[in-house]
Amino acid sequence: MRLLSLLILLCLFAEADAQSGRKRTEHWAGINNLFFKNASSMSTRSAGPIFTSPNLIINEELTEKELAFGFIWRTLKENNRYRQIDFLAFDQYKDRTFSALEDTITGSITPLSGRENDAIHISAGYQMGKLFPLQNWLQADIGARLIAQYQKGEPTPLTSAGFRTSVKGYGLGIDIKAGIIIKVHERLNIGYHITPIYTDLIREKREVLNPILTLDQRTSTTIDFDASFFDSMLDFRNLSINYVFTTRTKRKRTSKRKRRRRR
Repeated sequence: MRLLSLLILLCLFAEADAQSGRKRTEHWAGINNLFFKNASSMSTRSAGPIFTSPNLIINEELTEKELAFGFIWRTLKENNRYRQIDFLAFDQYKDRTFSALEDTITGSITPLSGRENDAIHISAGYQMGKLFPLQNWLQADIGARLIAQYQKGEPTPLTSAGFRTSVKGYGLGIDIKAGIIIKVHERLNIGYHITPIYTDLIREKREVLNPILTLDQRTSTTIDFDASFFDSMLDFRNLSINYVFTTRTKRKRTSKRKRRRRR
């Protein structure tokens, strides 16, 4: 019995010694930038004072659809410094506005104005930062991120008073992220981050698809610089959900020869 106890103690000390010779690295695999919207509304109002006939009304229709999601990977070191890769942040937005004049007696409908747009925004980023423990279950998080982004949209008029337009842009952005991390479980945490500072530089190409115009007349290119502060502070996209797991790697040991050379 004493021999067995001695063997157990030796095994525990050996395991502790092995753990001390290993470096602990924490990894987070998470989802963020989550949002979904599917809304539509219709309204009717009198056509006056533009149209004086009492049997004329204006029908208005609005439809909005939006889908967004993102994936992140974070590597956290023992000193609470981290590096994060935003593999993908995808946003798709569709909207449609339309108004028409209706004669309630004859039933005839005359379009007045309307437009629909289908736009996407794709970005990827690299972030470096540090966590600051506040409680066992709460941490403050601050970091700086470099972003590469691409956007595309196609506004299309629903009446004859215009032409479809193709808009494409790409560029780089830099922002500061600040937030909190709440530990829900040993393997799960939830974060909420805001953006105190955001800047980007976008090269945008716009083409009006009018067959009468030449290519040079249809196309225009602009370079836009934008900066914003504390934008979209109350947005569901700021929420992130992360699965946490750890890995251990052997620490690099300096050989006696190298130590002697340094001396």
